[in-house]
Amino acid sequence: MTKRRSRSVVEIFGFSFLDVICCGFGAVLLLLVISRTGGEPEEAAPASDATSELRQTYFALNSERDAKLEEQDRLSQTLDASIQLIGLKQSELDALRRSLATARDTLDVLNTASEQTATARMTLDARMARISPTSRDEVGGIPVDSDYVIFVIDTSGSMQQIWSRVRAEVESILNIHPKVKGIQIMNDMGQYMFAERSNAWIPDTETTRQLIQRQMASWTAYSNSSPVEGLQKAIADFYDPSRNISIYVLGDEFSGQYTEPVLESIRKVNTVGADGVKKVRIHGIGFTTMKGPTVRNFAKLMRQVALENDGTFLALE
Repeated sequence: MTKRRSRSVVEIFGFSFLDVICCGFGAVLLLLVISRTGGEPEEAAPASDATSELRQTYFALNSERDAKLEEQDRLSQTLDASIQLIGLKQSELDALRRSLATARDTLDVLNTASEQTATARMTLDARMARISPTSRDEVGGIPVDSDYVIFVIDTSGSMQQIWSRVRAEVESILNIHPKVKGIQIMNDMGQYMFAERSNAWIPDTETTRQLIQRQMASWTAYSNSSPVEGLQKAIADFYDPSRNISIYVLGDEFSGQYTEPVLESIRKVNTVGADGVKKVRIHGIGFTTMKGPTVRNFAKLMRQVALENDGTFLALE
């Protein structure tokens, strides 16, 4: 009888194989544990500290930059204000330089005319000294009892040529009126020298008299060499029955052909009622620096105007 051989069973997943597998997994786990606990924490902490320090530095730099920008804006505003102030001061300096140049020019003109002014003043003073006053209110034949004085001045080209003498005569006339209540100046066309004070009396002060001389130095206005318009406007604008007013007409020639129409027009505007009382005194100052019929006509006209209107006529040679 044949004996059967028993077939052995081969087991793939035996204990040895499982042991190998477990050891392999254990080694992997051990490596993972070693890799996480060995070096990472020590390196991660310094990295976190460096990041925090960089962040703080970044914020600090941003704050410093913002402060610098604000400071730059303030400095820029200050610079703009300084530039504007410099421009304003430069404009003021330029204006002062122009004023100084004008003052120097005026001084040159005054120095040039000083000799003529002194001569004209001495001439008038000598003429006044030769004429004996009839009362304490009369100087050189001119009544000086008026409280208000108006100048009507010919501003034509011929008068401009002797303008320093004209200014000197205005000053002399004011000197014989030491104190009045009001002054006004216009040309023979009725144009006021002080436009801003039209139709109003200028108070008599030392400053006013100095201002008149300064203003006359550069005063030029159109003139037709006839006092009619200026006299009519002066009487119309300033006549007041309660005021004692004198008008001084300064000129060198009369451009009209006939004097009678002028005299009649003045009679109409300067007469109060039928008794012939005059509203204002009218004086005449004639500059006879030229020769010709127009000069003679002015002297003839103003001599008659002064005679009819309680005034005095003086011819200055």
